[in-house]
Amino acid sequence: MKTLLRIFLVEKKYLIPGLLMCLGFCFFYGCAASKTAVKSAQYSFNYEGSDYRIQCIISDTKDECQNRLMSKDLLAIDHNMDQTIDEIVRGKLEFEAVQKIYAHGLEMALKDNKLIIRIPENGSYSYEDEKYTYKIESYQSGFNQRFNELKVLDKNKQINQEISIFLDQNADGTLNKVLKGTLSMEVVQEVYSNMIETGLANGAMEKIDNFIIVKEK
Repeated sequence: MKTLLRIFLVEKKYLIPGLLMCLGFCFFYGCAASKTAVKSAQYSFNYEGSDYRIQCIISDTKDECQNRLMSKDLLAIDHNMDQTIDEIVRGKLEFEAVQKIYAHGLEMALKDNKLIIRIPENGSYSYEDEKYTYKIESYQSGFNQRFNELKVLDKNKQINQEISIFLDQNADGTLNKVLKGTLSMEVVQEVYSNMIETGLANGAMEKIDNFIIVKEK
């Protein structure tokens, strides 16, 4: 099964071993919002007549990072740098419209050689049936706030495997939003609930405070 990629936006001047090591930490410890940062880079682009920019932020602790899509009327965050918007902080656009803008910006940045692509090593819990692979990934957003993403991958595809992404915004075992794809959330919820039950039983997942998350490896 092809491993999903993480994408980091960087300025060329930041392409040094020290920064690459710092970026690598994000895969192992997850990404979260931070008010302070010692490294950042941004890429500006135009989409359908409006100006946007994508900003990559790495915190002063070097283990927290995120991509931000911004304009004068929009602030959206890709907490785990997997090319999918997780949260719209400000703005009236729907997730689908914001995702299209973000995808366009990443594509333009890639063409301009402004992206680093890295592969995550752990931090997920998976289950497979005959057709799909289901993967739960847990993240921290801000202070003491967790969320889960359930990603559904088509086992029969070598590329573009990821077909649907669902958000459990409180990491409480209930899916709240469809971030991508057309699979029924009601049907996938049953799989998600079974995965959590099994994961808690076999130690792959854990309950911390009121959050049910993937256990750190």
